[in-house]
Amino acid sequence: MSIHEEGINDPLWFEAAAREWVVAIEDHHARALKQPLPIARKHLARKVGIPPGTLENIRRGRLKGIRRGVAERLHDFMIRHLETEINKLANELELLIQSRKNNCATEIVAAQAAIAEARRLLDEALK
Repeated sequence: MSIHEEGINDPLWFEAAAREWVVAIEDHHARALKQPLPIARKHLARKVGIPPGTLENIRRGRLKGIRRGVAERLHDFMIRHLETEINKLANELELLIQSRKNNCATEIVAAQAAIAEARRLLDEALK
């Protein structure tokens, strides 16, 4: 399901997806920075290119409509964010495999499968 196919034709889906993206990105960013949500939101807003108040309004469901440019910025940022997370996990897995400190073959295979599935889903979403 792509923002360009589904979201533009269905404003309710568009708003719900944008809200989910904002909640996920803001919560992750706040944890990563170890900062309260309002501070993390300001930092994130600069990275995404959207005013902090708009992010907050989307999160709280206070917008009657989300402009296409805002949603596309969120979508693009979410894709970059997911790609970065997948790459971090792949790197951590590679370090674990190389270190041979923990011979948990089952967990390593499961992690490799999860990363492959995440990549597949991301590629599918980008179609």
